[in-house]
Amino acid sequence: MKLTDMIKMGMKGFKPSDIKQINESGISTEEVIKLAESGYSVSEVNELISLADKEPEVQLGNNEQNNASGPVPDSSGNEGAGAGNDKELQEKESEIEKLKQQLAMAQAANTQQNLGPADPQSAEEKVQEIFKNIY
Repeated sequence: MKLTDMIKMGMKGFKPSDIKQINESGISTEEVIKLAESGYSVSEVNELISLADKEPEVQLGNNEQNNASGPVPDSSGNEGAGAGNDKELQEKESEIEKLKQQLAMAQAANTQQNLGPADPQSAEEKVQEIFKNIY
């Protein structure tokens, strides 16, 4: 945590113990400062931090159950859904590369495009035009 962040948090009403707790929780100080600037009080920010600390445990429990069953390999030894996803991913990446090439070609064509006629009058014609408008 930067000293400037600590000073900003102190100016928003956070006590040194609150700043230490936030630093230990691993939450970005920039996020906490944004919350404080948005009008959240110190107690509300502390409550959000405690909720954030509890939430990953719940999500981790669900993920552990899903990972325990694991993907079912098919007869070729590949994971069932993984092979289809890899193929889709490769197709999308190749499409992205093709679109990038098309974009580069279009940008190159636009840089060489004529935007309009150059000034059709020569300098001498402009001077004559000026004198015509005076009289």
